[in-house]
Amino acid sequence: MRESGSLEQQLLEYKAILEHSGSAVVCTRNRRVYRCNPRAEALFGWPAGTLVGQRDRVFYPDSAACEALREQARAALSVGETLDIEMQLARRDGSGFVAHLIGRAIDPAAPGQGAVWIVRDITQEVDARESSAQLLREQQLISRTPKPVS
Repeated sequence: MRESGSLEQQLLEYKAILEHSGSAVVCTRNRRVYRCNPRAEALFGWPAGTLVGQRDRVFYPDSAACEALREQARAALSVGETLDIEMQLARRDGSGFVAHLIGRAIDPAAPGQGAVWIVRDITQEVDARESSAQLLREQQLISRTPKPVS
């Protein structure tokens, strides 16, 4: 009896972690969402309780992006690896954002059992990186430009 109480406690703890995580968490199986946390619904613009059951295609700006990620995921998850990438995703209203995705098979020995995805919107971070890189390029160009002789 103590063992089942311990298991029940663990499940409650895992549920609390999932529901209160600052990161979006999405569980997929057979190309459908079967579990997600409130942060995922908010990030992707879905009303509470409506993201579960949706096809994975709803996360991508187009079918080519969806298929490209499926191929990458299949290659990594089928051999027990973690997929860690940045890519463009889409919200329910069609607006896009740059996401950092970390995906892992729930059971690496049986990848068909589904995957867990951690998703973060990194649009502002990417914009800041690109701005910094642009400033660096400009500074390098200025420093290489010969000074006029007076």
